[in-house]
Formats: sequence, C-alpha cells, structure tokens
Amino acid sequence: MHFICLSKSFLFEAARNARNKEGRWGLPETSGGFPFKVGQPFVLEFRAGAKDVINIYVDEKYFTYFVRYSLSKITQLHIRQDIIVSSITLCK
Repeated sequence: MHFICLSKSFLFEAARNARNKEGRWGLPETSGGFPFKVGQPFVLEFRAGAKDVINIYVDEKYFTYFVRYSLSKITQLHIRQDIIVSSITLCK
C-alpha cells in the first residue's frame, strides 16, 4: 500500500488561504516568507523530529513542519514538477 505522507506545492506569487472554524474562507496569508527563487539552487532538508514530525529546512533555515503518519511507514521519495535534483543524501 502506498500513501502520500507529504505534498507541498511551492507556488511563486501565491497567497495561502484557509477555512476558519465557521467554515468560511479567511483572509489570504502572505507572511512567513518564501525562500525559493526561480532558477536558484537550494538545499531542502527533511529532518525527523519528536512525535513523527518532519521539520523542513531550506538552506539550513527552518521553513515549516509536517506531521501526519508514523515516520517508520515512509519508504519512498517522489519528486515531481519542474525541479532538477542534483543529489540526494539519506542519513540515519
């Protein structure tokens, strides 16, 4: 069985929006920064944290986190869209 543990879309010139607890759309969020620049290389790190958290760093700076499944169930890395991967390093 395969499942998607993490799905991130890195869209340039985009705002984030979310539904509030009343079920209505909130105001767009544009704060928090966006560390990517078109055509510029970057180092993307996924670091395991406590309680199955995946901390995401860009160029050694904390970017965001993600938690959904047990880290022991993650067996694959799937990269898609317009990105060129120059290397992948797996650490224990």
